[in-house]
Amino acid sequence: MVRLSEVSPATSAVFRCAYAVPPLLFLAWRERRRLGPLPRRALPAAWAAGVAFAFDLLFWHHAIDYVGGRASRPCWATCRCSWWRSRRGGAVR
Repeated sequence: MVRLSEVSPATSAVFRCAYAVPPLLFLAWRERRRLGPLPRRALPAAWAAGVAFAFDLLFWHHAIDYVGGRASRPCWATCRCSWWRSRRGGAVR
C-alpha cells in the first residue's frame, strides 16, 4: 500500500497513527471510567511504550518499502495459523 499510495513510509506511518487516534481515545475514556486514572508512576512506562511503538511502526514501514510487501506474508500466515489453532483449543507455541 505504501508503494501504491506514492508517499514516503514515514508519511504512511504518521497517517496510520492519526487514523487510530479517535478509536484509541474512546477506548482510553472507557477504561478510565471503569478503572480510574493511570497511576503517576506508570506514566513514564506508558510514554516509553508509545515512543517504542512509534519507532517500530516507522521502521516496519521502511522495511516493507525496502523489501516489498511479499516479505510480510509469512508473518501474516503464522499469525493466522496460530489464531486458528488457538480457537480450536490447541496450544500455541
